[in-house]
Amino acid sequence: MSENSPENSETSRPSPPKRPLWVKLFLATNLLLVAGLIIWEAGPTSHTREEIAVLEEEKTEAVQHALEQNPQNISEKSGEAIDYVIDAEANDRWAHLRFATGKLFYSEKIAHDSLDWDLAFRRAKIVTNGGATNPNGKAGVVAYETDDFDAITSAPEKGYAVDQGTENITEAKNPFLDHWYNYDYWNHKLRPQKRIYVMRTADGKYAKFRIMDYYCGKAPACYKIKYLFQADGSRALGK
Repeated sequence: MSENSPENSETSRPSPPKRPLWVKLFLATNLLLVAGLIIWEAGPTSHTREEIAVLEEEKTEAVQHALEQNPQNISEKSGEAIDYVIDAEANDRWAHLRFATGKLFYSEKIAHDSLDWDLAFRRAKIVTNGGATNPNGKAGVVAYETDDFDAITSAPEKGYAVDQGTENITEAKNPFLDHWYNYDYWNHKLRPQKRIYVMRTADGKYAKFRIMDYYCGKAPACYKIKYLFQADGSRALGK
């Protein structure tokens, strides 16, 4: 057999470079962490059925109690900051909120043809009544990287991001609201980013809001928000 035969060419190829020791240690550590998380997530629960039922009942009571604290006669509180709770835990329905009235209504699908809402919530998803979600709505959002609610005293004239289409033709997303949270990997919880959102509502008026929390007790998708709505149509949002 010739020295230049394919067999000899294969055996004469140089072996691939060896990985440095620190790379091997880094990869091994990450594999152990991932394996530990998988085992922890998949491991058997220590709760009995009775205990699980009690926990679910406690969650329901926490959400109900929080909802009962929502203020009444919100239409009379134009220009005032309001603390408000939205129950958006169900996977099969959207919670629609109108700032002017503080009224919620629920539907299986987003109310694309209605102007009687400004924001819609389902689990960690939030959309607005404008852009790709509803071309007839005027809703849009601007985000400010601050947690000082009183620092934002007026709505800008322009710069509002409207909902954009996605690969899922039935749903859109808003650039400022698509990533409103940080994910806590150790506790598996969503933490709102420190942002104040200024919103142009579906009917062209203005509001500002902040997402304060995503939980009522241990119940998820129980949004606690603070908002101020300006009913007179001006861009004034506080002193």
